[in-house]
Amino acid sequence: MTNEEFDRRFERHVEWSLQQQARFDASMEELKAGLAETRKIVDRTAETVSSLTAVTFEGFKVLSDAQRVTEEQLQKLMAKFDRHISEDHNGLQN
Repeated sequence: MTNEEFDRRFERHVEWSLQQQARFDASMEELKAGLAETRKIVDRTAETVSSLTAVTFEGFKVLSDAQRVTEEQLQKLMAKFDRHISEDHNGLQN
């Protein structure tokens, strides 16, 4: 192989290496942009989940309070019913 052939091969190899590096750099920039967009999506999703969690817990609190009131009212009604049954009912005794 002559010096001239070696120089041509070397120049082609350098050109090929530079093209590969340029492709790699372009791919990295694309990945960085994709990662930035993914971060935005994840942040929005986290905010949405946090908001929904807060709403859900508030709903559970409201339901729990309503259940407590219902149980209290049911206990009062049962006590009245028990008194009604155990007392004289229209002149009849049990």
